[in-house]
Formats: sequence, structure tokens, C-alpha cells
Amino acid sequence: MIAMLRGVLVQKDFAGVILDVNGVGYRVHMPMTGLDKLPALGDEITLHIHTSVREDALDLFGFRQEADRRLFAKLIGVSGVGPRLGLSILSSMNAQEVVRAVLRGDIGALKSVKGIGKKTAERLILELNDKVTDFDTGSSVIGDSPNGEPSINEMLDDLRSALSNLGYPASKADQTVQAVRGQAAELSFDELLREALKQVRA
Repeated sequence: MIAMLRGVLVQKDFAGVILDVNGVGYRVHMPMTGLDKLPALGDEITLHIHTSVREDALDLFGFRQEADRRLFAKLIGVSGVGPRLGLSILSSMNAQEVVRAVLRGDIGALKSVKGIGKKTAERLILELNDKVTDFDTGSSVIGDSPNGEPSINEMLDDLRSALSNLGYPASKADQTVQAVRGQAAELSFDELLREALKQVRA
């Protein structure tokens, strides 16, 4: 399995690139968010590779950052999401935006991607919620207070919104938020959301 390629960029278009690696040309599919950041033709680049093997094809999907490759692998692990749709997601949203949408239960943001309907968006949220908490998405994911940390009220508002987007009634969402309010000062948003989901499913 090919995990990484380092070579000279000899061609790039809307679908991906061709890398010359020691005289061998590799066709690598890339999301638009990665293509936009590529250097000029003739420069050497390194891509982190996800190899997709089927009976009739072997496709390479490349990413500038290893974290993006890992997120792509998690996306296509969701039922109904194949490599092409996974690539479409990361072409429409950067990794930070995808993780934010999943953690917040933002069905609307995910539905904005061509090919994703409500059911697929819901599956992405439900199946990935516990799997993307290890991604460093930056403080902009849930909003900052003046000292750079998310305020408790912002976290609780986002938590209430996430529960509502996951289909829980407003009364149940409010009840759950109140139940975990005391932990908000000690937990990150994703940890608080996991705790809330335990409460609401109990």
C-alpha cells in the first residue's frame, strides 16, 4: 500500500495531479482545498496517500497534511460515503469545517456538499462524533472568549444546538445541557458533547 509520495509536480488540474517519482508518473486525486495550495509545476512536493483498491481500479488520493488523510479515511468509513464523496466533502469544506460540523451536529453545513442529503449528513454526525475528537481543529471551532478560550455560555449554546440538530426535542436538549452544566468549566466542547450524549441516551 502506498502511504506517501514525494516527487516533482508535472501536471495539475481540477481532478488532481501527476507526480513524477523517480521517473514514474503517479496520478493522484486531490480535494480542491489541497489543489489550491500547490506550488508551481516543476516543484517537489510530498503528499500523504490513501490507497483505494477495487476489483477494476487502484486509485490514489493525496493530501498535503496527514491529518487530512486521516479525516478522509474516517469519512469513507461511514456507510454510504465512498472515496469520491469523501473527496467532494473535503473539496467543499476544509478539515476544520468538517470536524466543526460533525461536533456541532450541523446537518445544514454537511448538506451543502453536493451529493449529501439529510440521511447521509445524519449518519456522518452519528458515526463520526466520537471519532474526530482527536483532531486539532483550532479554537475557532466553537468560538473564543477574550482570553482565547471558549466561554461556558458559548459551549452550552453550541451543545444545545448540537443536540437539537441530532433530532432531540428542545426540552430534552435543555434538560441535558442543565445536567452537564457543572462540567463545562473542566471539559472541552467535544468532551462535554460526549458526556451529554451519554446522558441523553441513558
